Amino acid sequence: LTRVLFNHAVQGVELCEGEGVVLRVRGAKGEHLSVEGKFLVAGDGAHSMIRRQLGIALEGQAGMQHLINIHFTSRTLGQVLLGCDSSSSIPQPSAAASRSRSSSSSSGHSQVFSSAAGGRPLAQVPSSSSGSLAAHRRASERAAMLYFVFNRSVVAVIVAHDLQRGEFVAQVPYFPPLQSPADFPVPVCAEIVRAASGLPPGPLHDLQILQARPWVM
Repeated sequence: LTRVLFNHAVQGVELCEGEGVVLRVRGAKGEHLSVEGKFLVAGDGAHSMIRRQLGIALEGQAGMQHLINIHFTSRTLGQVLLGCDSSSSIPQPSAAASRSRSSSSSSGHSQVFSSAAGGRPLAQVPSSSSGSLAAHRRASERAAMLYFVFNRSVVAVIVAHDLQRGEFVAQVPYFPPLQSPADFPVPVCAEIVRAASGLPPGPLHDLQILQARPWVM
């Protein structure tokens, strides 16, 4: 039997004598409780509090890539990718797009693999790679969740969190010590998003940069 405790936070972990663990947990209403188990799987990320408390060193290469996560909204862009905007300034897929893929864009699925599954794919995520989001729209009638954008102005992965509401995160690599998060103020982030979109400035009148934060992978 498995219980899922939403809005609970682990405050600490203790190893029991013999075997097993006890988690000190803060509940949804601020109450404190203990959760006992025979095993503990620590899935709390690269800066794992549980791993630090247990004195377990991080294995493998640290800081493989530095990214700026740009959280932004543009309902117009979401509607474009869904094919719901018929404005003459918005690129529409060609008649041939429904029969074949453009040479400048490929759409399909990104496969998530696990070594524990013997290298078998665990999941498929709808994805697209192209020179811009507009190029994807010209080449395909199908929306995606992940857009891999490569052009002369920007390299980015655009994650479509909600196409209906037009909510996205752009993951943009940067390269210390030549670059730092300070090089990505809001105006620069807006230009990055516009370059990734491949659209003329007019249609993105509703672009809003909500947040830009560094992330180390």
